[in-house]
Amino acid sequence: MPAEPHPVDDRLTLYGSFTSSSTYKPMLYLALARLAFSFRTVNLKLGAQKEPAYLAVNRYGQVPALRHRGLTIVQSNVVLDYLARITGHFEGAGEQERWRAREWLSWEADAIT
Repeated sequence: MPAEPHPVDDRLTLYGSFTSSSTYKPMLYLALARLAFSFRTVNLKLGAQKEPAYLAVNRYGQVPALRHRGLTIVQSNVVLDYLARITGHFEGAGEQERWRAREWLSWEADAIT
């Protein structure tokens, strides 16, 4: 008899650093949306982002990374888009508004960070 599949983990786990503005964005989103999440510190000063254990989470060796429902999502603006899609918090009401939000995330990544 085959083993029962493990239930998909519905917890949000954010990997990042408190000194990273890229980590700050999804942390702020989660706080404003009042979503419970676990935080795993990646100590950038000690080079933890380049350790094999973290590279297994994020192959780019950067923060942040989000794990949820068996997925690993990396890059802060992609994480924000994912969170908006799955939670409905701060997502546009219509298709045009959703595309505008994605356009802004792309512009912000190019122009600000």
